[in-house]
Amino acid sequence: TASPRTGLPKYDAKKTMARKRKTKKDEDEGALSPRTVLVALLIAALAAGAAHLLKHPAIVEEWAEASSNLNATARARRRDSELMKLVPSKPHDKSAFDRAVAWCARNWDDESKRVAEFTLERLSGEPSDAGAATTVANLMIRAVEAHMRASNWSATAAISAPSPLRQQYGDVLGSAGSLLRQAADGEDHHGAHYSLALLYKLYPGLVASSVKVEDAAKAGAARACAAERATIRWLKQGSAGRYGVAAALGCLHVRVERKWSRRNNVKVIDYDGASVGEIRPPDNHSKIVIQGLDAVVHDLPLSPLADDRKSIPPPIIRPEYYAPDRSCTVYSRSCYPALWRQFDPRNPIDHSRPRELELEEAAVVDGFSGASYYHWLCETVPRLLILGEHLAKTRDVNAPRVPVLLPAGGPHVEATLRLLGRAAFSAFGVLHKREHGTVVRVSQKVFALTWGNDDHPGAASALLPAPSMLRKAREAIVAAALAGPPPDAGRHARGRTTVVLASRHADESRALGNQEAIAAALAHVAAQRNLEFALFDGRVTTLPETVDLFGSAALVVGVHGAGLANALFCVEGAALLELSLPEPEFGEYEHLAGALGLAYASVPLPHSNFEARAWP
Repeated sequence: TASPRTGLPKYDAKKTMARKRKTKKDEDEGALSPRTVLVALLIAALAAGAAHLLKHPAIVEEWAEASSNLNATARARRRDSELMKLVPSKPHDKSAFDRAVAWCARNWDDESKRVAEFTLERLSGEPSDAGAATTVANLMIRAVEAHMRASNWSATAAISAPSPLRQQYGDVLGSAGSLLRQAADGEDHHGAHYSLALLYKLYPGLVASSVKVEDAAKAGAARACAAERATIRWLKQGSAGRYGVAAALGCLHVRVERKWSRRNNVKVIDYDGASVGEIRPPDNHSKIVIQGLDAVVHDLPLSPLADDRKSIPPPIIRPEYYAPDRSCTVYSRSCYPALWRQFDPRNPIDHSRPRELELEEAAVVDGFSGASYYHWLCETVPRLLILGEHLAKTRDVNAPRVPVLLPAGGPHVEATLRLLGRAAFSAFGVLHKREHGTVVRVSQKVFALTWGNDDHPGAASALLPAPSMLRKAREAIVAAALAGPPPDAGRHARGRTTVVLASRHADESRALGNQEAIAAALAHVAAQRNLEFALFDGRVTTLPETVDLFGSAALVVGVHGAGLANALFCVEGAALLELSLPEPEFGEYEHLAGALGLAYASVPLPHSNFEARAWP
């Protein structure tokens, strides 16, 4: 069409560009643009990847699980970060710290003083040395605890007026806490988190006096889990190789699993509030390992152990541990702040090489402080009984008997085994005692017991045994004692006929400072009600005599400690009066009383009285 003004054809841009594009296309007819090629290659790669994943669904599950695990870890870290803020940080006061160290120097023994001088010199040269800071702080805490045991701290703490001892302890623990906060918050040091957890749980009235005791306990629980996560990070860096575990150098990722049923290699069977876990090694060339003084169960790869007392091996991993899909698991019930200690397999006394044990199957009844009296009676013995019952029900009679791993403990361990008799453990094979943290490798299956609740995994309540476990232990031990010969002094009538005071010796923490007066008062009360009175001394009383005495108790009185674990043997309807530690950390005996049908009452001692004498 011509323009009316010029008579020339009009310019149509769309048609002109179309002709140009057509011309270009005509020139390159049959060729593909680079963009088309790139898209086609991308589609082909995605199709090939999808086909591969369809053939190998385990890879998808692994990725999803890893993502879920990372998200859960991130959520837990955020949760604990907020809880840690419940105890506000204080700036490090150098002059107050120097005064605190000078006081500690007057109370340290020679060995502690030598270590402190060396470590303080290191710290002065490198203030950011988290390990040195943690060591010094721990030595300061020990000095306070030793002084508490030798003083009348509890008596002075009960007075409302300011106490010089309270001020001194608070100043020293405050300086130690400030040092630990720097190491924990600045360097994420696992030992610093652990020590802070203990300070907030045991001595909140001294180290965090401006904070509610309940909030300090929450911060302590968060620190416990932070210590565990810091240990996992330490393992991932391969730092543990020098301790005999090369760990994450051979792992795609490391998780601490508390809900064992989520693991494909674990079969979980419920037992009335507790669960038996049958743990098989995952399909990645690994074995299940039981390691450390507290029998941590994991499938992390081990490097060679030292051949002598001083030799420490390099972090060498066997070739089979380089599997690219290897995920490593620590099987736990709650946050374990001292997890890093479990990965030092050496003898804690002389650092010699520990015994190594290779088994096809094993039942694990050891655990946190598994040989100490309370934990032995209320946790280890129930594990032994429930796992034995499980094996008797589920194993073929012709199958090999499963070896059992026991803690190496005091005379009460042997006494309990003798009282229960071999018939109680007929489902087990060899009874192995794990002297000095023996490292055990299991190639086929591990049988272990777990339990727990929905409380924060770093809280003390997460460790409380299931009520059914306590009832099972009482039933088995009492039945065995009644079936055996009577004590030399004769047998008490089982029923509520005696008032029992559980004593503690002067060399023990929380020893009763006024025990004679309390004993006299209880004897008077017992006489008024036509009851007998007995002063119980666990050091000289045999286990059958103990079961007999507490089986006759109408009332048991005692300060928080191992002696009250014998309330396990009381008849239903008896009463337990605990001279209790008021911190939330110490609810074991109220829980025990509730599980066994005992009436419970408490007389709280002053706050922060864990190591001191008790003056109720």
